[in-house]
Amino acid sequence: MATSQTFDLSVTSPPFTLNYPFLDEDDLQVSIDGVPLTITTEYTIDSKTSSPVSGAGYLSGAVVTLITNPGTGILKVTRVTPLETAQNFTAGSAIRAQDLNNNFQRTYFSAEESQDIAEAASVGDILDNSIEGVKLKDGAVTTSKIENLTIRDEDISNNPSFAITGTKIQQANTTTRGTVQLYNAADSTSTTLAATANALKTVNDTLTTAINTIDATQPFSRTSTGVNDTIAVGEHVTVTAAGVTITLPTGTDGDTVRISVGSFTNTIVSSPQNIMASASDLTIDVALKTITLMYDDNQDGGLSVVGWRII
Repeated sequence: MATSQTFDLSVTSPPFTLNYPFLDEDDLQVSIDGVPLTITTEYTIDSKTSSPVSGAGYLSGAVVTLITNPGTGILKVTRVTPLETAQNFTAGSAIRAQDLNNNFQRTYFSAEESQDIAEAASVGDILDNSIEGVKLKDGAVTTSKIENLTIRDEDISNNPSFAITGTKIQQANTTTRGTVQLYNAADSTSTTLAATANALKTVNDTLTTAINTIDATQPFSRTSTGVNDTIAVGEHVTVTAAGVTITLPTGTDGDTVRISVGSFTNTIVSSPQNIMASASDLTIDVALKTITLMYDDNQDGGLSVVGWRII
């Protein structure tokens, strides 16, 4: 006789009738999708009919009633009879039929449940939470024993010391890749990066182009001078003496230079082209100042080309 029943809540309507006898309500384990329920607060056992044999519990036909029915999930009711005697007899004590029946029935029910567990184990249907990890042989759980699509997010630790590292994420083949999501804590959004060689190359090229167009932050070749000198495109010159004239190169759109001066206010910046849309020289009249100039071949709204622009 089976000692466990399952009911699909989306198919079967309550109440749920049991087809096996039991000794006590506490001997029934009730769960939904593997989550145990608590008697009285989450379910009740109703319509119990006493066994015609005194002390032998209740006949089949009792029903399980859910206090709140979720309407979905698998309800499982399993009888688990404690393997213990209901009554101990001592020399000279009275022997009641009820006590004998109770003891015999407990033994019978326990044997019946053990038989069901053995039969279930033989076909792989083992009772949930019935096997402890220490009972498994080391190395017994292999790839062939793990069903596809059964490892879920909650099965992977959030602890970085135990989580799956990036080196363990392997592409499926040369054309199909996975995706990686980056989380933005500032606005609680995520961005998906396609893990393909072409996509990464595109990202790299885009970043390289973007960096190359940020003239003010480009690395400059560094020189210094204490005499009149001509600066080259992409050069950062430090002027170490007062009264020096620095001549700018002939620039094209986007060219940049940088000039730093010491503790003096009379460095002259000259150019064969306009500076700030003017043909006049520029005087750096602030001590310990650094300026960056970018050549802009657009007009200033009139007829004058902007030329070297301070940025």
